Amino acid sequence: MGLAQERDALDHGTEFGLITSNFAHMALESVAAGLIVIDLSGLIRYMNLAASQLLGRTLEQTRGLPWTECLHLIDESTRKAIPDLVGACLASGNPIELGVYALLVGASGAEIPVEGNVAPFCWLDDDVFGTVMVLRDVTPSRKLLRQRSAPTSPAIAPPDVAGHSNGV
Repeated sequence: MGLAQERDALDHGTEFGLITSNFAHMALESVAAGLIVIDLSGLIRYMNLAASQLLGRTLEQTRGLPWTECLHLIDESTRKAIPDLVGACLASGNPIELGVYALLVGASGAEIPVEGNVAPFCWLDDDVFGTVMVLRDVTPSRKLLRQRSAPTSPAIAPPDVAGHSNGV
């Protein structure tokens, strides 16, 4: 069965379409990055478990809501909101990178360092359905980066063999 027939099968609820749909759903839920599907109206249509954990909200709590009400991204250094990546992606028709110093402000107010992008979400015939936002929690690497760039304290020389300070 070709890709066009698979889309028709999904659209018409055939057995093959249901199997393919369930397989795709299981695959999306297994991805470690947060995946959020946003339609052309800016409404959340789907997000996987990783996205739900990042946002601190379930799909049921966010489905059908404007993404801007559920997802708050700020620049770590300026503390300003990151401009509308979804709108920029739809206007350009190209993927947009989130940036290196983005923070996701979760439902609890916790700030999570993230990297990711927003890309057009198209059907097989290239009709744009909306966007797919991919978010990865980069807390460990951002913490390591901060540690490496933090000023170090002056070195203290160990005592010499006789136990006297080297006076550094």
